[in-house]
Amino acid sequence: QINLGMPVVIPENYIADLNLRLSIYRRIAALADRGEIESFAAELIDRFGPLPRDVENLLDLVEIKQLCRAVGVARVDAGPKGAVIAMHPSSSIDIGRLVGYIAKQTGTAKIRPEDQKIGFMRAWDDLPLRIKGLNKILKEMVALL
Repeated sequence: QINLGMPVVIPENYIADLNLRLSIYRRIAALADRGEIESFAAELIDRFGPLPRDVENLLDLVEIKQLCRAVGVARVDAGPKGAVIAMHPSSSIDIGRLVGYIAKQTGTAKIRPEDQKIGFMRAWDDLPLRIKGLNKILKEMVALL
C-alpha cells in the first residue's frame, strides 16, 4: 500500500474512451523498470499530448511501487512532514546495514522495531519534492540489500 497524498488517475479529458483508459491502466501496471516507464510516457505523449500531472503522478507511483517490492516494504505513507515505511516481515534487507543507514540520518529518521516501521522526518510540502525524496530513500534502501 502506497499513500502519497496525490491523485493518481488518468483524467477523462486526457483519454476519453473508458476501455482505452482501462487498457492503459493495465499496461502501466505491467511496467517493469524506469526505462519502460519513460518509454511508455513518451508513447502517451505521442498519442494523447502532454502528460497531465495526475498521469505523471501515476507513473512516479509505479516506480516507487517497484522499489518497495525490491526492498520488502509493505506500506508507505508519505506527506508534507515526511514518510513512514512499514517493512514486510519477509524483507531481506540487512538489519545491521539498515540501522547504520538510519544512524547516518542525523536525527531525521528512527526505527520502531515493535511494528517494523521506519519514520523519516522531512519537509515535503511540495508534491514533486515528496516523490523525489521518497524515491531517493527507497533507492538508498535497495542498496542495503
